[in-house]
Amino acid sequence: MDESRLPIWLFPFTLLVITTLLLMLRIVDEDALPRYRALVAERAAIESRNAELRERLREAAREVEALRSDPERLEALAREELGLLRDDEFLFLFRSSSAIGGKFD
Repeated sequence: MDESRLPIWLFPFTLLVITTLLLMLRIVDEDALPRYRALVAERAAIESRNAELRERLREAAREVEALRSDPERLEALAREELGLLRDDEFLFLFRSSSAIGGKFD
């Protein structure tokens, strides 16, 4: 056997040591810890916002289900939000006195 050859494990071991050293340098970099803390805070904010959005979605689903199951509630919403009337109803609009100059002759 040729004794001038390096052991087969030397290359992977050297690669592992170099990678570990480079990783340690990256971790102890002066910007690494503040960036990590900022990312943790950002993640917490995003998770909080997601929880709020999930709750709003549940509320909207409950409202949709309530509107599907209660025709009177649907009618009330259509009247309030869209100003709709039934076929047998009339809408009378009166101008206030301030809208026409404040005086009636």
